[in-house]
Amino acid sequence: MATTTKAKKVAKKAPKAASKTAVPKVETPKASLKDLAIGEGIGFIAGDIYTYLYKNGEASLIDLKNELKQTPAMIQFAVGWLARENNVVLSKKGAGYMIRLNK
Repeated sequence: MATTTKAKKVAKKAPKAASKTAVPKVETPKASLKDLAIGEGIGFIAGDIYTYLYKNGEASLIDLKNELKQTPAMIQFAVGWLARENNVVLSKKGAGYMIRLNK
């Protein structure tokens, strides 16, 4: 009579995980309310620029600054925002730039 032997199932042990070393927690700087307000303001100015260009066509940075009563830096930030989103086209004209909507 033939004997059948059942193979013993051997449970394999999982390899030990590498010991964890404590990593010091680094605090990331949080944006202040003032920082958030500036970022939000740039978005609103970008909307104002878009509306102005929609109604008036092409304009220079100086035209936008004077019409929207904003600082040159805020106008430049907002135009950069619009350019990054491919909403405006900038073209060199003399010493400055002209901005128009990308249609």
